[in-house]
Amino acid sequence: MRTTEHYRSHVSRGGATRGLDAIDNLLSPSHTTPHSSECGVVLPATHGRMTSPRRTSMIPHLLAALVLVGTAFAGDDCVLTRPDVEGPYWLDGSPERSDLRIEGDGPLLDLVGTVVGDDCLPVSGAWIDIWHADDEGDYDKGGWSYRGHLFTDAQGEWHLQTVVPGMYPGRTSHIHAKVRGGSGITLTTQLYFPDLPENETDAFYHPDLEVLVRDVDVDGNMAAEFHFVIEDDGVEPCDGDINGDSRVNVDDLLAIIAGWNDPYTVDDLLTVIASWGECD
Repeated sequence: MRTTEHYRSHVSRGGATRGLDAIDNLLSPSHTTPHSSECGVVLPATHGRMTSPRRTSMIPHLLAALVLVGTAFAGDDCVLTRPDVEGPYWLDGSPERSDLRIEGDGPLLDLVGTVVGDDCLPVSGAWIDIWHADDEGDYDKGGWSYRGHLFTDAQGEWHLQTVVPGMYPGRTSHIHAKVRGGSGITLTTQLYFPDLPENETDAFYHPDLEVLVRDVDVDGNMAAEFHFVIEDDGVEPCDGDINGDSRVNVDDLLAIIAGWNDPYTVDDLLTVIASWGECD
């Protein structure tokens, strides 16, 4: 079983000394972290520890809380999420999937959030491309390990299952992301984890890009959230445009097949067929 001590050693690749209080602070029920969203929305705090993210994950509670986000955003002055360097290891064409976990790697990370425009309205069908190092701090430079893309649902919500990335010389633990809505403008940024000493020496780290940690169990498995604010024209995807890329094509057909009966039905299939081509 992986322990909190494993988490400490996992993020200390290269022999650097790490502050032992970082994870202890996260494990404390009284621990609070500045919200990662720049819209100022604070979701209800959840306390206690997960006994196992596979069995008693906090994610259902986080997803339920996200229902409040759209209402809370309405009328707010949403500030665009800060961009960050892309780095050398992005690969085009990642597989569509929301679960990047590899058996045996850890600590596990359940990450949820939303994508909203600068008008604070949810962006449905937003494309989110994710890539990061494995738990030892290594990237898969020729394959798709810890790489994938997903799309927000009708409420602008998303959910990613992966692991907490390991560190490597010069970089703290981080997750790369590209996010694009209907405007076609791509946000390239990185997400970080709070209370790590290495944040202070990472040239690319910024506190505005920290995830909000909601729960950490004794093995270091984490539940967290982050809310992206992107440039978006607010235009709804056209009929049949499942993934929000302003065209109806085989990608939308495959999305229908993948979600057959949950949530898509024959009516959705017929809509895709009838709407085939570029959106007007």
